[in-house]
Amino acid sequence: MSDAADFMVQILAEPDDDRPRMVFADWLMQHGDPRGELIAVQCRLARHATKHEDVGPLAPLESRERALLKAYGPAWTIDAETRLKFWGEFGFRRGFIESLTFNGGYEGAVDRVRVAAPLLRALSVLTLDELAASPALDGIEEITIRSEHLKIRELDALAASPHAADLRRLGFVYGNPSQKELFALIALPLPLDELAMGFYGEPFYGRLALEHLAKTPVRASLRTLRIRWLRRLGFIRELGAALPNLETLQLESADLSADDIHAIVRGFPKLVSLDLADNVQRIETLDLARLLDDAPNLRRLRLCTLGLGDAHAIAIAESPAASRLVQLDLATNKIGDAGAFAIAKSEHLRNLRRLGLAANAIGHDAKQALGRAPYLGETLIEI
Repeated sequence: MSDAADFMVQILAEPDDDRPRMVFADWLMQHGDPRGELIAVQCRLARHATKHEDVGPLAPLESRERALLKAYGPAWTIDAETRLKFWGEFGFRRGFIESLTFNGGYEGAVDRVRVAAPLLRALSVLTLDELAASPALDGIEEITIRSEHLKIRELDALAASPHAADLRRLGFVYGNPSQKELFALIALPLPLDELAMGFYGEPFYGRLALEHLAKTPVRASLRTLRIRWLRRLGFIRELGAALPNLETLQLESADLSADDIHAIVRGFPKLVSLDLADNVQRIETLDLARLLDDAPNLRRLRLCTLGLGDAHAIAIAESPAASRLVQLDLATNKIGDAGAFAIAKSEHLRNLRRLGLAANAIGHDAKQALGRAPYLGETLIEI
């Protein structure tokens, strides 16, 4: 291959394969182009995020990613920005523009999107009006709708679109839809892998939403469910049979009890990632050793702002099942020196690549111990 266009042919033919990207990255670095380093760094981070691959210490990779994007990002997006007459945000994944956030409307850009960003996979938009009928939707795997006025006709158009065949992840955030609109979103006749919902105003129809989810057979394909700021979600403990493939569950600010959480873990044995942050209740009775024992596939656990203390940190540190974890976030709890010292000494946490302990009452000596912990040498510790 002699130039960038030749490499792009291979990358476009195999967009899910890192190998063509890495060959291009090597070629770029040989020619002194820093874009090659971005491709290499982001591919490593993506393998860790999606395949739990050990790619070494995360902190240097993430720091270098930020530095490269800060230094060169504007130059790498100028062509796409010019073509789209764009005001919004570009997102790089595995070295290329794969996501666009339109802060205005999508109209006027649909015919130019594929030329500007040929590897585009994710869109965040304020309206679906023009998008659903556009060929620019071809190849899009993820759509996030940011609207306070979601319209049923928009969802109907998306469901009927001949261009939505690749859509697998759908999100609706920062709006407060009516119950009818929410139910239409949940029941969209598309074989989604991921459904994400976030709300203004904390609408109090959480259980009704989950019941509708359970009654929608097409949602059995879900592997990821994310719900933020929707109360009364304890009923999800009953949905294991309706969501048999669920691997990632995020329920933020969800009014869960310790019994709910234990039942959730038992009800979804395939869980790889569990995020139960900012629970309204303070769940001191949560048995984290039992939770880990009951979750044989769990790799990522986020339990922030739950009122957890030293006893909880010690329980994790002493649990052999904790050796499966690659990410653990216990930020904004009540963990003190005793819990921090236990974590620092634990051989069971040797596989962690990210540990979150920020906003806990951990003193200087305990922080030093975490920094010198023999089993956390390659772990990114946020404290």
